[in-house]
Amino acid sequence: MKVNGGRLLIGAASVVMLAAIGAGLFVLGTPAHQRALRIDEQRTSSLRALSFAIGNYWSQHKTLPPDLHEVSQDAALAKDPMTGVPYAYVPGTANNYRLCAVFDSASETSPVQTAATTLARSRWDHPAGRQCFTFSATSSGIPEGDILPMEWNLSR
Repeated sequence: MKVNGGRLLIGAASVVMLAAIGAGLFVLGTPAHQRALRIDEQRTSSLRALSFAIGNYWSQHKTLPPDLHEVSQDAALAKDPMTGVPYAYVPGTANNYRLCAVFDSASETSPVQTAATTLARSRWDHPAGRQCFTFSATSSGIPEGDILPMEWNLSR
């Protein structure tokens, strides 16, 4: 049986191409996983913006806002970008409060992070599912301590 050089080259190129696609999916994850990470990043960004807004409200009124509508002029900011369900805001004692969201996947750290951003970002790390971040109104938008998995009442 005679082997055609052109067919052999096409076969080898196909194998290399399939291996590259497989390696890309292994390293980066599936497109659905990447989409879930992007949506979770939007959630984290919204919670960060809300925490800054709550801090500003505290600075002006020396009390926590009664709800997120008081601090968010953009109604979409206070809602999950996929489900439209409002984020949970749970005022606590003094100037402490919690912001809660449902995340599609666990957060992943980027291999290209500086030491300065690692600590701040690690405070936003979360597993998949419902998670609450605890804040002080004077904390400049960075969660305090560990995140808390929490069953929360969305009617609050």
